Amino acid sequence: MTAEFRNRTGVTGSTAELFVGADENFLNQTFTLTVTYADGKPGNPDDPIQYNRKDKPHRVTFTVTSVTSATAAMPAVANANQPQFQAYSEPQDLATGKSRIRIVPGSLPTTSAIVKARLGNQHGTTWDMDLSDGNLYQLKYDAGAGRFDFLPVRDERGSNLTLVLTFADGKKAFARFAGVESDINRRYPDSRIGETAWDVNSAASLISALNAQKPLIQLQSGSYTFNGPLTLNYPVRIKAAPGVTVTLTFALNNTNYGSAGAFVVNSSHVALDGFAIRFQGYTDVLGSPPDGWAVIRGKTDDQDVDVSITNLDVEAPRPGPSEPHQKALDLMHFDDKDSGVISGNVLKGGSVVLGHGPWLVADNKYLGAVARTTAQSFLAGYHLHDVVIRGNDLRQEEAEGYALRFFSFGSSDHGRWFNLAIENNKVRAGIGNPPTITPRSGEIAPRSCCSSSICRDSRGSRRRSPRMATWSGFPTSRGPSRKPATSSRF
Repeated sequence: MTAEFRNRTGVTGSTAELFVGADENFLNQTFTLTVTYADGKPGNPDDPIQYNRKDKPHRVTFTVTSVTSATAAMPAVANANQPQFQAYSEPQDLATGKSRIRIVPGSLPTTSAIVKARLGNQHGTTWDMDLSDGNLYQLKYDAGAGRFDFLPVRDERGSNLTLVLTFADGKKAFARFAGVESDINRRYPDSRIGETAWDVNSAASLISALNAQKPLIQLQSGSYTFNGPLTLNYPVRIKAAPGVTVTLTFALNNTNYGSAGAFVVNSSHVALDGFAIRFQGYTDVLGSPPDGWAVIRGKTDDQDVDVSITNLDVEAPRPGPSEPHQKALDLMHFDDKDSGVISGNVLKGGSVVLGHGPWLVADNKYLGAVARTTAQSFLAGYHLHDVVIRGNDLRQEEAEGYALRFFSFGSSDHGRWFNLAIENNKVRAGIGNPPTITPRSGEIAPRSCCSSSICRDSRGSRRRSPRMATWSGFPTSRGPSRKPATSSRF
């Protein structure tokens, strides 16, 4: 949700109003508002004498007593207490990918210059501008045109936007208006458009093509072996030629594998299509991979749009014959504000971890965890928005491999999802909790947060538990029941 806390205009004393853009029905929910005054001093946050003004409370708890709606406007009584102006959304600039907001001429309550601005949508995203310290943030203001530009994070059709302005004379005003269509894939230029495919037929020629930043790479038939993951730091499509079989094999070692096994995606407009990914060697050579290690890894703290992972056959690394049972290594891991499509793949291993969105996860076949590993879920997500999960088919193929559930999300995500569709997925026999296990000394048994196929994970969806924690005691002859069962549909 979005919130704005402001002094009440025209009222003397320490009186303020809290504006909340509700993203769900908050009826009977309790909130705590903590206020820090300008003359507050560091100290015990539970002691208002040390922490804030001596004569004023700094923490207020309140309960919402009426129904709230994500699409409703703010109450008229609150609007009446605040100066307003008029603004409207303009079509997205197709050249720059920026969305635009135009202020209606003559509607501002003062002729003083705008020094600060905050734009918020009704789902929790904000964009800021602050000219008082010489910094421009996510909003860019053209004073002559009366226009703000910003990079969209979703299609805002059907949403309300709120723009709050602060002027040089200290006054504030706000406007609320409808959003318009925006395509986040236009945020960054796609240099692949109009380019010609470059054929490669070996690992060396593929590496050379990537070093030369060829935008369209076509893989010819064969098996390509690499000594470490490939970093994709520019817009590129790597696709198998029509009708051929291509396998990319990555030889595991403990020096060349940081956060990924096969690919590090460090750019927008990256596509992988139509080939297999396999590993040579076992997981013991990796030691303890860092949290978030995955076969395909999005670059941490990057914002990559139009990521396309389609028609791949991916199998995660597996333990060696003498290694104990262990946590399955993730198949994919993308971070905040990454977005794209994961479709038509055959996947075996740990989870596909997604943050924010938009994402389409459709028509994938998940074959569960590899033998002697446990996958917490096929999908794991946090703070998701504008995500479609459709037509995926799940089953556990290998004995002694355990996939605990279809989908898990962090417990802190309650109330933060919006515009999700989960439909027509099949969860077949073999996907579920393993039998009770007694771990050996120093080992960790696999835990399931719940018995449901869609589950809130109280440990958090970022999965910060040790990546290579091991345990023993799994039965060697069978796993969860693999007898034919009626599919569950979501």
